[in-house]
Amino acid sequence: MNTDLTNLAPSPADFLASVSPAIPEFFLLALGSLVLLGGTFRQERPLWGWISFFGLVTAIALAVRPIVSVPLDGNPYNGPLVYDGLSQTLRILSFLCGAGLVLLGWEEGDSSHVAERSALVLFAAAGASLCVAANDLATLFLALELVSIPSYLTLFLARSDKNGRESTLKYFLLSIFSSAMMLFGFSYLYGITGSIRIPEILAVLAESSLSPVPEAVPAARLVGLVMVVAGLGFKVTAVPFHFYAPDVYQGTSHFGAAVLSTLPKIAGFAALARLTGLTYETNGGVFLPFESQPSYLFWILASVTMTLGNIIALWQNNLRRLFAYSGIAHAGYMLVALSVGREVGATGALAALVVYLWAYVSMTLGTFAIFIYLDKKSKHLEKVEHLNGLAKTDPIAGAILVLLLLSLIGLPLTAGFIGKLALVQCAIRRGLENAITEAHPTSELRLYVGLAVLILVNAAIGGWYYLRIMGALYFRKGKESPASNRSVAALLTGAACVVVTIAVGVLPALVTRGIGEVPSQIIKTNVLVGESQDKPVDNH
Repeated sequence: MNTDLTNLAPSPADFLASVSPAIPEFFLLALGSLVLLGGTFRQERPLWGWISFFGLVTAIALAVRPIVSVPLDGNPYNGPLVYDGLSQTLRILSFLCGAGLVLLGWEEGDSSHVAERSALVLFAAAGASLCVAANDLATLFLALELVSIPSYLTLFLARSDKNGRESTLKYFLLSIFSSAMMLFGFSYLYGITGSIRIPEILAVLAESSLSPVPEAVPAARLVGLVMVVAGLGFKVTAVPFHFYAPDVYQGTSHFGAAVLSTLPKIAGFAALARLTGLTYETNGGVFLPFESQPSYLFWILASVTMTLGNIIALWQNNLRRLFAYSGIAHAGYMLVALSVGREVGATGALAALVVYLWAYVSMTLGTFAIFIYLDKKSKHLEKVEHLNGLAKTDPIAGAILVLLLLSLIGLPLTAGFIGKLALVQCAIRRGLENAITEAHPTSELRLYVGLAVLILVNAAIGGWYYLRIMGALYFRKGKESPASNRSVAALLTGAACVVVTIAVGVLPALVTRGIGEVPSQIIKTNVLVGESQDKPVDNH
């Protein structure tokens, strides 16, 4: 294959045009550096908290604009970043989540570290936003590390006792291992295709799956897929890569658990959606370049993850450990979208994933916000029984927590309900479409209708431990306690999360607008699905 080395990189003008929409992320990185440096001179808690919060509000204002900037050559997929419907909605989610985390960290722990905590949240929010827009493997890896590294440091600052240090070290070592596995998978994808651009990789692999190829290529393709899914499975706490989560959550603070529950999962699921082809369309159809193998892989991961997370959560008494398993279960629900996406198509499966991500982040962030609000300096809120009777002493906080728990269960008019409903519909639709087109329709129909039933069964199982928390709030007696140490910022964050949860539950189109829409140009690669093998191939 003859490759013109002058065409390996875009021109400076094309590069600047492709990264110009990333001004909000660059702004957050610069502001985070300023806050981190300024914290060494002044340690006033409100100063750095307000600066960071309004910085994220400014980033949201900069991000809410039409998708217009693409490389000058007219190809929206030629740059390191692509701003389509997915990136537009999830970058706003990342910034909103960052703003909530800044408020939660306002009065968390030692006041001398408030600048560091705020700066780390700014870095992680920028990293998650860049991850959802990443268009090549190098940008994707750097964005994921921009989420991971601040997460290590946040855990270190969140709790300085023995359990906190153990939690930080465990997450740090396992995260490095997961990054190594992901890079190993990336090396296979690059070796097979000769490109680091995700659309080109998907196009080449899709062509390879339809054409005679050397015997080693299908095996290498699967090795790359498995290694990438394993690396990203750590970020989203999919079974069997979940084992660190309960111990790490229990060993850190409520704020540290809130950080790990939100931004890494936004980044991880966005990366999975990109790398499995769920977000790219060509010739009018979605291509997932591994035939049916990823669908079955994600089917297994989704089924095992949601079931194991919910069942083990039934026996948990520590609140953060319980919500670690709850997060594992909800990751299993979201993996359903990746399993059914090949047949259902980008618009349906991707919209369901986006709705559930918004639902999960708002529900989880709001729950930890109320835990922080109810947490006493003299007696930490660690176990379910520590919530006994708190709805009577703090009725507003109790009502907010109950609404969030009802959404986690999946009751109507909440985001949790509409997210589960969308995933159930996608699974059933996948089974019905395969029943019409496949040679063995009965097995496919049973497989995916069974997955839809499994979602409903797991939702019922999860309802048990959420109801146990509500029972402790309202039906058990607790000690009266003063509210002098309560964080108003945390209460406001919880209330805002309830508003988001109900808004998404009533009007899911608020967060799915533009999903499935890409800039008007079609992917310009030299290898497309169905293109003749007689034509010369230049992967670059």
